[in-house]
Amino acid sequence: MKQIKIQLTKEQQDDIKNGAEVVLVPLFEKYKLTESTWYVGFCNRLGESTGTTEHNISKGIYRKNKKDVERLSERRVKSEKLSALACELGVERDFKAEEQSYYIIFDKSCNLYTTTSGRDWNTPGVPYMTKEGANEICGMLNNGEFEL
Repeated sequence: MKQIKIQLTKEQQDDIKNGAEVVLVPLFEKYKLTESTWYVGFCNRLGESTGTTEHNISKGIYRKNKKDVERLSERRVKSEKLSALACELGVERDFKAEEQSYYIIFDKSCNLYTTTSGRDWNTPGVPYMTKEGANEICGMLNNGEFEL
């Protein structure tokens, strides 16, 4: 019979000696993005790939078709423009779990940009800002002074 060696801490060994149940949990390999045909490149240019690199795959710029890469490009541009405006106004900041972090959403029920905040979740890719800054930018978006 094949032997499998598993390293245990002293505490784990003591727990097992004292009757703790051993439950085997399989290790999972990290999911890796795969090569696809379409990509978003430098300066937000869209194109068909003639070859890929591990670096570009790891950055998540590839999509399976042109429609998906166009959607990615549009989303990126809006996020980057919003972040650039917040940065220019000096109101952009990192998410802080110990404080309310403000960001901007589009409320379809009234067709207006509005602010929301949270301290329990950090949404990847969302530019966070001060409360005053988020309110100022919402005003600029809603009155047409700035467009995403």
